[in-house]
Amino acid sequence: MEHEGLIQRRGPYRSGARRCQRERFLRPASLGASSRAPDPADRLRAPLCAAHDRPRRPDADHQLRQGAQPHSGAGEGRPYRPAGDGGRPRGGRLLRRQAGGRLPDFGAQARHLQRDARRRHRPVPHPRPLDSTGLRSALITGASSRLAAPLARFFAGRGYALLLHQRSPRKNVAALAAELRDHGTAVEVLTFDFATREKIDAFCAGLAEPFGVPEAIVNNASHFVHDFPGGGDANLLVESFMVHMLAPFLILETACREKREEQKISVFNILDQKLLNLNPDYYSYTLGKSGLQTLTELWGRSGRADVRAFGLLPGLMFPSGPQDEARFAEDAQKIPTGRALPPQDLCALIGFLLDHPDMPGALFPMDGGEHLLARRRDVAFE
Repeated sequence: MEHEGLIQRRGPYRSGARRCQRERFLRPASLGASSRAPDPADRLRAPLCAAHDRPRRPDADHQLRQGAQPHSGAGEGRPYRPAGDGGRPRGGRLLRRQAGGRLPDFGAQARHLQRDARRRHRPVPHPRPLDSTGLRSALITGASSRLAAPLARFFAGRGYALLLHQRSPRKNVAALAAELRDHGTAVEVLTFDFATREKIDAFCAGLAEPFGVPEAIVNNASHFVHDFPGGGDANLLVESFMVHMLAPFLILETACREKREEQKISVFNILDQKLLNLNPDYYSYTLGKSGLQTLTELWGRSGRADVRAFGLLPGLMFPSGPQDEARFAEDAQKIPTGRALPPQDLCALIGFLLDHPDMPGALFPMDGGEHLLARRRDVAFE
């Protein structure tokens, strides 16, 4: 029984032959070690060369036909296959153009020009499933706040998986997570009350489980309750320190301990412009945010190249306290720029810092110059 094979030669030829020529050849199913079917093209078996090229050295097959002993492994009743040949059949039929021009035939042993059968049938490995721990992710604490939604959409637009923290189950956080998932973003929502040490420890213990240690951390959780010197509450101060200082402190320590060696982390601590222009309103809140600002500056002086800590100090952004929409618009006119800070501007600053990894940690007031105005009270109470 005869088997028909096909080889394909590629490569430039100085003789002007086509870059790709094909040759069909026949070979008996089996040949003994000491016998070989006669081939009418034996006398033309020299490798193809240009008309003015000197002939190349004869290959192993040519030497065999001249009387050389076959390679080891060939025996009686077994087909001869030269070492490294992959079992390709030999022999050939002259191409019409070669026969007419008396050009030598293609060398059947030109292995560097032929496709090995074993390579053609190499199995394709099954694609590995995507490891969720290799995703680029961002953590946003205080996801129920009004600033969290623009931040979450911003990071989702950049391809980050999102880890959203909330103090207690909120409908707006569930709706935000559903919206982002509908657009293809991986979202995990974690509910922990940062007002207690046990809950902070539990949150940090599972920080890396959903997507690994986040590349971006936004400490946005806040405890914004009005009090005033002379009427302060120790419990309110403790809660402010838990939310504004202890939680960010432990989150950063956990991230540095569990991150990959080559991983770099950018931390964005949401502060307040009033830290640069102090007034006594929101007494406990101000003390807690002051501690977070100091933590930010100390991280910037730590000399670490793999962790950058930025302090963002926004000004008037949303109505708060006794402000209604009319009062909010009126207070916005008191700012030097004459407008409140759009949340998208804060997101744009975060994007700029992420795109420039050589920027060191620093404080960035974004208040339209509001911190330059001396105030005895918060703008909402003037």
